Amino acid sequence: MAALVWIRLHLFLCSMVFLQAGVAVATPVLRVAIEEADNRPYEYRDEAGQWTGYHIEAIRAAASRMGVEIKILPLPWSRALAMLKNGEVEAASYVASTPERAEWAVFYPGNSLHIPQARLYILRSRAAQISWQGSFAALIGHWQVGGARGYYYGPEWTPLLTTSSNADLSAPNQQALMRMLLRKRIDIAIGSVDMPTQLADELPEIAGKVIALDGVARTGQPIYIAFNRRTADDKARRFADILGELRQDGTLRRLALRFNVLGSANLQP
Repeated sequence: MAALVWIRLHLFLCSMVFLQAGVAVATPVLRVAIEEADNRPYEYRDEAGQWTGYHIEAIRAAASRMGVEIKILPLPWSRALAMLKNGEVEAASYVASTPERAEWAVFYPGNSLHIPQARLYILRSRAAQISWQGSFAALIGHWQVGGARGYYYGPEWTPLLTTSSNADLSAPNQQALMRMLLRKRIDIAIGSVDMPTQLADELPEIAGKVIALDGVARTGQPIYIAFNRRTADDKARRFADILGELRQDGTLRRLALRFNVLGSANLQP
C-alpha cells in the first residue's frame, strides 16, 4: 500500500513539474501592428531586413522588461488601424490620437513615443511660383496638396484635407506621396521633417529636385503606441509604467542618441 501511495505521489509531483515548465515556456505575446514603410529613424528595416528604429527598439525594451514577446506585424497603414480597432492586434505603433480613434484605442501619456514636425515640400523648379500664404487654408485653396491616406495632420490641417477638392489623400505612404510630387500629380506634399533623409536611398533624386517650403513648419501631436481599448487596456497601463521606468533609467535617452532623435523623442518621465 505504501508503495502504491509513493508511486501516486511521484506521478503527481512529476505532473506539477511538467505543468510549471509548460507555463514558463508559454511567454505571453504582444502583437504590434506597424506601417509597412520606411519611416526611419523610427521604424524601418535594416540592411539585414530586420525591423529596427527608435520606436521598435523602445517597444522591444519595454516588452522585455514586461516579460512579453513582441510580434511585429508590418501592414498597409489603413489595415494596421483596422486591425487595432477590431482587436486583431493588441497595439499599433506610430499612431496619433484623434477623437474617432479614442473610441476604440487608448492613448496614455506615458505611451507617447515622439512629437513629430511636419513640413510642406515642393519641387525646387517651382520655388518662384509656390510660397507660404500665411495659412494652410489659403494654400490649399490655390494649390493641389497631397497627404498620405490614413495619416493625421492635426486639428487645423486634417479637416481641410478631408473636405477640399484640392486635396489628394490617395497615396498609401510617404514614398508614394513623394513620387506623386516628382511626377507633378500634386503641387505640395506634406511630410515629416525627416522625410528627405528617410527616402534618400529609395528616391535619390529628392536631394536635387525637392525642397521644403519656406515659412512653415508644424509641430504635430504626440505619436503613441496605442492599445485596443476593449482588449488591452491593462497592458496599455503597464506598458506606460514601464516606458516611464525606461525614461528614468536612461534607456530611452540612449536609444534616442543612437537613432539621432533626441530633439523629438518623448523623454519626459
